Amino acid sequence: MITTATCALLGLLCPPAPPSPTVASVQAAYEREAATGDPKHDKGLEVLAVECGAPRSRQHLCWITFTTRTNPERPLYYDVASIEETDGGFKLTSGLCRR
Repeated sequence: MITTATCALLGLLCPPAPPSPTVASVQAAYEREAATGDPKHDKGLEVLAVECGAPRSRQHLCWITFTTRTNPERPLYYDVASIEETDGGFKLTSGLCRR
């Protein structure tokens, strides 16, 4: 598989890299899951940072930094989440209380 960086180095025209999940898209995906009423979801969870590796097909493996607005001390938490790119945006497939 040729990466976008390799294409640029070789002067080739390659398709654009697929979009990566952002803080806003992961927060929205989490809130969609929380809306189902599952008690495992923290209604105050706030995603602070998202770092993802190279996607495999439409699947992203991401390191998520988050906190909870319900705790006044606002400690930082970390999780690895699997996030799938769908036609309607991103969907959590594991991590952040998704099993």
